[in-house]
Amino acid sequence: MSSQALAQKLGVTFQQVQKYEKGKNRLAAAMLWEIAGILGHDISWFIEDVGPAQEAQMGRISDDVMRLALQVDRLPDEERGLVIRVMRACLEAFQATETAKTQSLGSAALLS
Repeated sequence: MSSQALAQKLGVTFQQVQKYEKGKNRLAAAMLWEIAGILGHDISWFIEDVGPAQEAQMGRISDDVMRLALQVDRLPDEERGLVIRVMRACLEAFQATETAKTQSLGSAALLS
């Protein structure tokens, strides 16, 4: 695949892809994941000395979570911060609900 075609699929300029290739600009892990997907490889393909054991330890991030992370990462700083705060609040509310359910089930088991 040409650098121009990759740039188009990534939504960046050809010059940006060249900077990634030459190491002039840092490449976020989320962007590397996206490039791996476009090229049909697993992200570990880009990392030296990563075998199956290391891959298993790295864990897997689902495609939908990674796409969401990429979208959030591309937001301007202020909007990104707001989205992250909203997501954290939602996760905290979910965890509180799950904790309450677990405690409720535990209490019910003690009463039986």
